[in-house]
Amino acid sequence: MTMPAERFESAPKRQAAMEVLRRPSVTYWQDVWRRLRKNHLAIIGLIGVALLIIMAIIGPYLQDYSYYEQNLGTGKNLSPSGEHLFGTDDLGRDVFVRVWYGARISLVVGFAAALMDLLIGVLWGGIAGYKGGRIDEVMMRIVDVLWGLPYLLIVILILVVMDDPGLLPILIALSITGWLNMARLVRGQILQLKEQEFVMAAQTLGASTKRLMLKHLIPNVMGPIIVMITFTVPTAIFAEAFLSFLGLGIQAPFASWGTMINDSLIVILMDDWWRLFFPAFFLSMTLLVFNFLGDGLRDALDPKMRK
Repeated sequence: MTMPAERFESAPKRQAAMEVLRRPSVTYWQDVWRRLRKNHLAIIGLIGVALLIIMAIIGPYLQDYSYYEQNLGTGKNLSPSGEHLFGTDDLGRDVFVRVWYGARISLVVGFAAALMDLLIGVLWGGIAGYKGGRIDEVMMRIVDVLWGLPYLLIVILILVVMDDPGLLPILIALSITGWLNMARLVRGQILQLKEQEFVMAAQTLGASTKRLMLKHLIPNVMGPIIVMITFTVPTAIFAEAFLSFLGLGIQAPFASWGTMINDSLIVILMDDWWRLFFPAFFLSMTLLVFNFLGDGLRDALDPKMRK
């Protein structure tokens, strides 16, 4: 059946209306920040991390005491007050100053471990995933061997060799085994990306391996890398506190949350609750805010959740 032409009417051209943007154009990272702001726990974590860093820098200077200054007279085991905000320990040292000095050590360990993840893990996993074949097999078997080495055994061996307990053995132990998760993550991501059309196009145009890694592959896995780093920091902080608690980490007179908790175990039988409460509280809060931030970044960087 043929429809008569008079029943049809041409639609008016509305070129101006067609060119109107229905919503503002945003970049990938702007969209990540927009989604991150909507996650209240992530913002709490971000604010908590910022406050922790600020207090670690200025906290020890807010009181007229040093982390090692002792007062064996009337200054022992004083409860929190205006003069000593977090009280004093059994040697008369100010707990407030020692807590924030311990925060410095924890953050140094955490960020140093994250840096090692970034330098070693990304490079190792990227090369293994891109090269594939026998190179990938050999590199990942080395990762499997290192995976079986526990922190405690490594630290003990380093202490025996170096004969210098303290921060350096912990950093070395974390550097030896801490990057393994990052290497596995990056390898898996690179194995998927290297088969994509944009990588094949770059190879066809003669891009070198270095350019492919730095310009095409690594930037496209930055989301998972950033998320992994935010989880690496609290893991390293807890490892340092645990080793210091066992006496294998920071040694006196330096302050660490682990050593402060270890020194205050006797308060279970006494009334000096503040010596155990404050280092344990700030250690727990630090782990919590970093995990809040990591969970928020994981959701914000997920392209499947982009609207």
